[in-house]
Amino acid sequence: LSHWTPTSLMHTWGNEVLAALRERRDLNVLVTGHHHLWDHPARSGGIDWRARLAWIADAPHMRLFTQSEDLVVLMHAADLAISDNTSGTLEYAVLQRPIVLFRHPDFAFSEPELDRLLAATTDVFSHFNDFSAAFETALERTGVETTARSALTSYTFINVGTSALSAAIAIETIARNGVVSLNATTAP
Repeated sequence: LSHWTPTSLMHTWGNEVLAALRERRDLNVLVTGHHHLWDHPARSGGIDWRARLAWIADAPHMRLFTQSEDLVVLMHAADLAISDNTSGTLEYAVLQRPIVLFRHPDFAFSEPELDRLLAATTDVFSHFNDFSAAFETALERTGVETTARSALTSYTFINVGTSALSAAIAIETIARNGVVSLNATTAP
């Protein structure tokens, strides 16, 4: 998973990380990124990412998935994510699986607490030279520290696991009162 911005994994160390993964024939590698990488020339840095990553088709254990693919399906198929500041990282965190997180030295979330929570539950690298160690540590991990991961998802998402019920309550509350509180947990 990679964001489309200049401080993203794909723009910074994408080729190097993917070349290292090409050597890992014991793993299946699913490659995707933010939809702007595939369909928005101004936001992709003017790079034709499909053409740049065409070599992946020659690696029998690697597959490239562009925006037309269902990201949720890919997330469920992955035992580990290598990602960056894209929102897909947070969505993948809900699955309680290891994440290797690229943190560009020039990138900072506007919310320092989010950065702290991410660092507490991922294996972080900022330079390609540190990728291998972070990746191997994440591969060896049998699970994630659930308290730290739950803190991240609770901070990031409202009503994880109960959104359908919460949405139904919100709709009923709006229908009755014309307003709703985001903290509403029971119908009026």
